[in-house]
Parts: sequence; C-alpha cells; structure tokens
Amino acid sequence: MTVSDPIADLIVRIKNGIAAEHKYVDCPLSKQKVAILSVLKELGFINDFIINEELTAKLFVVSHDARSPCLS
Repeated sequence: MTVSDPIADLIVRIKNGIAAEHKYVDCPLSKQKVAILSVLKELGFINDFIINEELTAKLFVVSHDARSPCLS
C-alpha cells in the first residue's frame, strides 16, 4: 500500500497509538520524518524514538493527561 502523505501517516500512527494506549508504535522512516520526530521529542509529544536497521522507527508515545491525549 502506498501512502500519499507520509507526514500525515506519521501523525495518525502516533494518534492511534495514543488512543489505543500502546507504549510504542512503528513507522517507516525518512530524513524528513526523523527531523519531525526530533521536534516532537523536544516538545514532549513523544518520549523517544529508536531507528533500527530496517529503516523503521519505534516511537515511544506519551499522554500528558490520562483524560486527554497530547495529540488530537
């Protein structure tokens, strides 16, 4: 399946992971996404991310408040 908007796909994966209360989500990676993930980590929207050898990222998501997700 091809993704027409990879940045929107990244944000949706994070939002869905938070909604499903997952500790982490996986996503395909690009240089642009790494830059966005770095900013999201710096701002506290995700705890951390790890880049593995298959060029995918494991994102550790965080919710600031148990009642409201950090991304909506």
